[in-house]
Amino acid sequence: EIIDHLSRFHMVFITAGMGGGTGTGAAPVVARAAREKGILTVGVVTKPFQFEGARRMKTAEAGIEELQKSVDTLIVIPNQNLFRIADEKTT
Repeated sequence: EIIDHLSRFHMVFITAGMGGGTGTGAAPVVARAAREKGILTVGVVTKPFQFEGARRMKTAEAGIEELQKSVDTLIVIPNQNLFRIADEKTT
């Protein structure tokens, strides 16, 4: 079904939050489907905050490694960087 939806596109952006089950599991599947159709594929993903724990970070890193195999370009944004621009008043 994914392949049917992708067939009309020339370029696909895949965005996901990595470290859980949904984005980490689905992003590589969608990327592989797009790659098989010859579609230019760009991944934009986030890594978990440090406070989310080592297990979640390890899952994210494994998912990112898997996704890298099927995209033309991958942009990884660490959520931790948000603390550099936020202060105590940020909600």
